[in-house]
Amino acid sequence: MLRILFLSYLIFSFSIFGSGQNTPLKNRQSFKLGYSNTPKLANWSSKLMNNNLWLEGNYGHNNFLESGIYLGYTNFTNYDATTDLNQNIQTYTSNAFFYGVNTNLQILPLLKPAQEPRLDLYISGKVGLLSFVAPKESVLSGSTFDASFYLGASYFVFRNLGLYAEYGFSKKVKQNGFEPGYKLGIAVKL
Repeated sequence: MLRILFLSYLIFSFSIFGSGQNTPLKNRQSFKLGYSNTPKLANWSSKLMNNNLWLEGNYGHNNFLESGIYLGYTNFTNYDATTDLNQNIQTYTSNAFFYGVNTNLQILPLLKPAQEPRLDLYISGKVGLLSFVAPKESVLSGSTFDASFYLGASYFVFRNLGLYAEYGFSKKVKQNGFEPGYKLGIAVKL
């Protein structure tokens, strides 16, 4: 997975080669494609779940606030909830999609109201749904509420292309409380 992200980064970097960043956040469109280790599914270890892939699109409303939508996909090991504990538990792979809205509060423009630097520092909040594509008798099926908040940074190596990293907390799936997690990937701005 990391090789795919790295190769994608190289391909985009040669196609959008630029000398730096000098655009304000207002009316800016930005996109992020990346990997995340959350949400982890139920009480299960991450060994039962493959990687989460994320796509996020944002629009800058002013020089410090942007909002947009996010989409994501993962697959995981699921099992039949109707199976008796004395029987062999049947496991199978299920898919899950997560989607919703997000808002990013840019920190640097609040501290230094000038042209946007190559570095974006932001606080991100996301609210949406996590939908499981699985039979009704599965342990994880249907939809559940999804929420998370992160502190993130994007560094634009080229004029319109950069890398981003976020660290924060996501709501535990079908449980109370939050769990720590991270996101890594490629950031593109238009």
